Amino acid sequence: MQFPHWLEKRVATDPARPLLVWYGPGDERVELSATTFANWVDKTVNMLGDLGWEDQPRVALCLLDERPAHWTTLVWVAAVWQLGGVAVPCPPREVDAPDLAVVGPSHPHPIAGMDTIACSLHPLGAGFSDLPRGLIDYREVLGQPDVHTPAQPVDPDSSAWVSASEEHRHAELEQVTAESGRVLVVAEGLTPWQVVCRALVGPLRGGGSAVVVEGRPEPERVERIAQTEKVS
Repeated sequence: MQFPHWLEKRVATDPARPLLVWYGPGDERVELSATTFANWVDKTVNMLGDLGWEDQPRVALCLLDERPAHWTTLVWVAAVWQLGGVAVPCPPREVDAPDLAVVGPSHPHPIAGMDTIACSLHPLGAGFSDLPRGLIDYREVLGQPDVHTPAQPVDPDSSAWVSASEEHRHAELEQVTAESGRVLVVAEGLTPWQVVCRALVGPLRGGGSAVVVEGRPEPERVERIAQTEKVS
């Protein structure tokens, strides 16, 4: 079973239970059910379609370097994979030539030669109050339909992830450990690939859920979150 169908199956069988709970560095908390997460993914896919990038896009996800564990970053990875595309952490290799780029609030500047979407990473999805010319505000995604049906199967042998140090095919996502329970993911010390596998792919494969903690939390805070969220 390919990545888009894992999320589709989860929505069909267990739509309301949390799929992802995100804790920000300032103790912000966002809870996304399978349905809500899928709606964000579908809206993002439809936004890419409007921009002309709906066929296996290569997306320079600078968010993977800036905030790999943010819920918006995970939505973007899922959207790219739903289209059979490639997530490329920044800076991309010269040989990869991404089609478009997605940047966060720390570097809201257009990248030369490609469409650039800027994400405010506001907990509730709000946009920027002032954005430099040449950028597309991700808040425009809110006006997109929240349903999308993949047009064609994803090629399992095509690249899903290409960075300066590693490359993974779509078929490798099926080798990620499936998580059936509620897992705690502390992002500090993990690579972006590890964050995505543990916070997104594993729970989707196994029918579980993830509680993701960003920043450099003190052990006491991690323990408090684990108790609050009933993470084993």
